[in-house]
Amino acid sequence: MRECEGTTCDMVYLDTSRGRRRRWCSAAVCGNRHHVAAHRARKAGQT
Repeated sequence: MRECEGTTCDMVYLDTSRGRRRRWCSAAVCGNRHHVAAHRARKAGQT
């Protein structure tokens, strides 16, 4: 059992991935939010 690393997510999920390295409850939701935020931060730093 792991807790989602999403900043606004309180979900707990069962990590069945190989190596047990999963970070988010859903890559399509919480994982995507993280990737979008990182992309925006990189773009903001380039100006």
